[in-house]
Amino acid sequence: MGGSSLAPDVLAESFPASEGALPGRILDSTDPAAVAAATAASDPARTLYLISSKSGTTTETLAFLAHFWHA
Repeated sequence: MGGSSLAPDVLAESFPASEGALPGRILDSTDPAAVAAATAASDPARTLYLISSKSGTTTETLAFLAHFWHA
């Protein structure tokens, strides 16, 4: 969806998690298959979802919020 996810992605690749650390994942696509894969890759009861946007009110951001809140 854009450059706003580039920095977190670069940081995640540059500083891999150490043993025992919590994994971090970045979802930067509204493709239904990508969202379904991200949802299936985590246990919603044990996952913290950080949903962010530069403007805060984009349709994509609100859709992610609704989806993961429901999960």
